Amino acid sequence: MAPDLAVTSKELVDELEHKILSGKYTVGEMLPSERRLSEAYSVSRSGVREALKILGERGLVTVRHGRGTFVTDPNAGAAGAAIGNALRRERITARDVIIGRMAVEKESAALAAEARTDADLELLDRIIEGMETSSAILDRVRADLAFHLALVKASHNPVFEAMFRAISGFTAEMMLRSLSDRAVAEVGVPQHRAILEAVRQRDAGEARRLVEEHMAVAIERYGPDLERSLDTVAERELQRVLGPTGSLEDIWRVADRE
Repeated sequence: MAPDLAVTSKELVDELEHKILSGKYTVGEMLPSERRLSEAYSVSRSGVREALKILGERGLVTVRHGRGTFVTDPNAGAAGAAIGNALRRERITARDVIIGRMAVEKESAALAAEARTDADLELLDRIIEGMETSSAILDRVRADLAFHLALVKASHNPVFEAMFRAISGFTAEMMLRSLSDRAVAEVGVPQHRAILEAVRQRDAGEARRLVEEHMAVAIERYGPDLERSLDTVAERELQRVLGPTGSLEDIWRVADRE
């Protein structure tokens, strides 16, 4: 990337992530300082810190205070994020995401019913409580995404986790569409507790069935939005609920935090 080209914080994340995953920055290597990255990419120092924080949350770097930022071994989150960035170039629709989520989440839920721990159940309980008490739309999206990620992680299968993370940004966009539509939310939100109870009771078949039923709500109720570009739908909903300042970066930031 040309050093005199100004980029956004998210674009800096994508650029550094590509260099790390491609091996240009190797495990254990120290990244350039915040000042050098700021100058090279024309990003504010706060924007650089934001980008490094996101990379840290993805498991790509570790910040050692007083020493610098170092590349770490990629984990499932990093692998998923890299695939997600590649998919971002495609015209992904809500139907595409639903089919992908069904493939991953139905089997993850069934496996979670067999492999879940008490800690997994406690986390899922807390997330649902937060989902039910949140009023701000992005907080509700964050809680919804956290529930589904925790459900996938309760399967204790890192492949499922990486696959879910690959579409987590699109999933967050889809959740924004669902939660801002009362007809969808009134049916979909209560289903989370039913899914959790099936997992709690170690009923793999019921957990699988309930996840499929949960995904079918969008197919039944999205109408023409089902076949539209999900980015376009999400941007429309963001501007409707947040005003003209709402942008896709708001929803991507939610996904990056999980």
